[in-house]
Amino acid sequence: MSRVLIASDIHANLEAAKNMFKETSYDYSIFLGDLVDYGPKPSETVQLFRDNFDELIQGNHDYAVSHNSDDMCSPENHEISVYTRENITKKLMAKDEITYVGNLKRSLVAELDGVRVACFHGKPSDPLFGYLYPWEISSEKMRNDDGRLPTYDYVIVGHTHYQFLSQYDGMVFLNPGSCGQPRDRSHMPGYAILDTRKNTVELKHFNYDKFNLARDLKLVIPERKYLEMALRLFRLI
Repeated sequence: MSRVLIASDIHANLEAAKNMFKETSYDYSIFLGDLVDYGPKPSETVQLFRDNFDELIQGNHDYAVSHNSDDMCSPENHEISVYTRENITKKLMAKDEITYVGNLKRSLVAELDGVRVACFHGKPSDPLFGYLYPWEISSEKMRNDDGRLPTYDYVIVGHTHYQFLSQYDGMVFLNPGSCGQPRDRSHMPGYAILDTRKNTVELKHFNYDKFNLARDLKLVIPERKYLEMALRLFRLI
């Protein structure tokens, strides 16, 4: 392998998902979690990613829908998160799809062409729920759940929807951003390409059909209050 597609946080945005696969080429692929919630097409998104990613790990929203629990997301998004999970995700997903996302692994440690990677949705010490921003990277923040410090070439995280590439203590820290719902400086979804032969990373952004996403949200969210919250979260208004 050479080109590794790394993506995270699609949140049932099928329109963005289709464009991401259309515009990039890769030899291997890793998804960092959060297939569902917020967006209008959870079932189709799960099936598309299940078919196209070599490795998928579990996000907090995947865990919440499969375990009937709180996703512990940020307070400003909690209400719309609960609404879409109860009224869209659980209603539109088949039982086997909910079981599938509930059985995804919590982390991935692998060696790709001699490059050692450790992948989490959150952060090493809290793989499901922990947020990690580039300005927070420190030895204490990076301890994993049994107290050890990581010793990898790349520590790869998602969850924040904030794309970054940084270095600390001889390791590269990478967040590909959200491929379905960006919350960083760009209004465009993003992903990353790790070239294992060159040992380089490209941070990418792409466009997609936002008109179709807005149309689909309107079809599944009849309440004006929640529709506006969803449209705003996807940066459609």
